[in-house]
Amino acid sequence: MTELITEGTIIRRAYDIIRRNAPFDQVLEAFGKENVTLASEQDVAFARRRGLCSDGSYVASGFEYKAGAKPLWTRNSTLSKNAQLAKEAVQANALGKYLSTSDTKIYDEHLNVAEQEQKQGKSPEERSVLILPERDKFVISPTQNQETFDGILGSEGAKYLDHLKRNGLTVYPVDKNIVDAQVGTILTQSWFRSLGRESVLVGYGRSLDCGSAVRGVRPSAEGIAKIFGDPVKVKNYVALLQGVRTGERPASELEALIKEFS
Repeated sequence: MTELITEGTIIRRAYDIIRRNAPFDQVLEAFGKENVTLASEQDVAFARRRGLCSDGSYVASGFEYKAGAKPLWTRNSTLSKNAQLAKEAVQANALGKYLSTSDTKIYDEHLNVAEQEQKQGKSPEERSVLILPERDKFVISPTQNQETFDGILGSEGAKYLDHLKRNGLTVYPVDKNIVDAQVGTILTQSWFRSLGRESVLVGYGRSLDCGSAVRGVRPSAEGIAKIFGDPVKVKNYVALLQGVRTGERPASELEALIKEFS
């Protein structure tokens, strides 16, 4: 298995960009041991604008499909949160197949989350699940399917398109004929294609077994130091951030940190 590769430090956001090329379930295990969190599309877009991460990789989000229904985009994929399903997805992909569960429970639960978040008035960037606008490929931009664009790329979206010198990004779901032939929920991991291949977002990938790149982020002491200066405080900040991420420390402890630097 290949090692974790630190591709660079994003000083402004105080994190390291990490890449590992291995089957997806093995990457999840390795990332867990090294306090690495899967990178979002926003993380990768931000890094690409700074000359990093030009090749494609899997990111944190995922797609979910149900026969006859619009796809869902989940900010933190079901596969990334369930080691057993991740392993099953790798095994299915090795056979050239998608992982499809025995029923639509996962899709239905997440559809309910998406609908509730909409009713609660959460902004697209705050939502954990988005109902995608089309079953076939579609374009997202500030003027086309803006809600999806904002939900996936947030404040990075317009800057990233400007960096690419493009008007929008194309999203590619699984072929609806394949989806409609299933009785359960198809689960895939989002692939953020390389800059050389138009940097589209692929939701139909089935190569989790191939050792393709997976990107993650983790707090960077160097980045925080260049922002805040004091190395003793930096060490404490990193410990706090990691503790909150793992659930070992309450998020309320971040309030003091926010007050100190706001």
